[in-house]
Amino acid sequence: MADSRLLDKAKETLQIFDNSAMPVMVVSAELLVVGKNPAACECFAELKFADALKMLQLIPDTDEISCKIKIGQNVTAELTLNEGSYSLFFTPILCDNDYLGAVVTALPHTANPSKNGREEIFSAISQSFREPLTSLFSSLGIMEKSDFIAEHFNDQLQNINKSSYDILRACVNITEYGKLRHYPDSSPKKVFDLTVFLLDLCSAIQSIAYSSDVPFSYSIPDRPVFVCGVQEWLAEAVLNIVTNSIKYTREGNSVSLSLLIPSSDSVVIMVKDCGAGIAPEAVGRIFEPFFTANVGGGGRQKLGLGLSVAKLAVESFGGSISVFSEKGSGTTMTIKLPRAKYDKKNLELSATSAEYLINQYSPPYVLLSDSCGCPEV
Repeated sequence: MADSRLLDKAKETLQIFDNSAMPVMVVSAELLVVGKNPAACECFAELKFADALKMLQLIPDTDEISCKIKIGQNVTAELTLNEGSYSLFFTPILCDNDYLGAVVTALPHTANPSKNGREEIFSAISQSFREPLTSLFSSLGIMEKSDFIAEHFNDQLQNINKSSYDILRACVNITEYGKLRHYPDSSPKKVFDLTVFLLDLCSAIQSIAYSSDVPFSYSIPDRPVFVCGVQEWLAEAVLNIVTNSIKYTREGNSVSLSLLIPSSDSVVIMVKDCGAGIAPEAVGRIFEPFFTANVGGGGRQKLGLGLSVAKLAVESFGGSISVFSEKGSGTTMTIKLPRAKYDKKNLELSATSAEYLINQYSPPYVLLSDSCGCPEV
């Protein structure tokens, strides 16, 4: 039997979403459904409340979700049924200093009738914005019309902050993909010291990655080596690869970056993790634009452009990128770049780690926030 306080809060909350087209449910901390708005009743019409509990228990890591709700953390989960798949957003409910349950908004994934062409592209872009916007408006709706989160107002602000960064990140990847795909010569190429560049970039990654609980290390030889291209594009390539590794690395493992100088005419950047790995059928497609995959059961990738941007950025240097991965044993990404001759007149100074960290809306910072967490509000 659900706590009477939760039942009262459920009634209050569902009144807020009574006329909403978005399916909304209220669940206990044990994920027992105690109420649904009309849209949720229609969406899950064939499911009784007892069956709805079983439905929620189909979500991977149910115990982890329950534990997070009990300490007031927002949670996002994926649910796949015969009728379709959904993104579920859990917003904890506070009453008398106890987190009794959560408001659950269910966002159906848009059906994609075409496996190729513009429909797939528009569907991917639409989905990448719909999910964070749904989470954002859910928090805003609750904050505006209810007082049960007043004592933990900052938790909801942080959820809004994260959702906003999700939207900003999608904008960055769409913009950079378009620029690299159609206007690769739009920015002047300069010669720069790759060693100094990577030392500063890795220092910035370490400064932000502490919140991810995934150790990040790097090994860079103490000698100058020069490449020619656009620094910002190479930064985005490395960041997209590293953040993917951090996101999908299992607990207790780590991510490392190494700079290797195998010959006088090439240099190699290697990013290695010991994480969930990539399924064999997906390895050959991960650089395709808008390709998404369920990596290690960790949820859907949002837009499927990060590694496409990385590939185009590396190719703008005249280089190549490759991947080796075993399911359950980790992934190694290898970037091979041609070396450039030192040219003092055309030498570009590398950005410093402070510059990467100071602007919370710059592409490097926004991309890092994908796995390392956005700034606290």
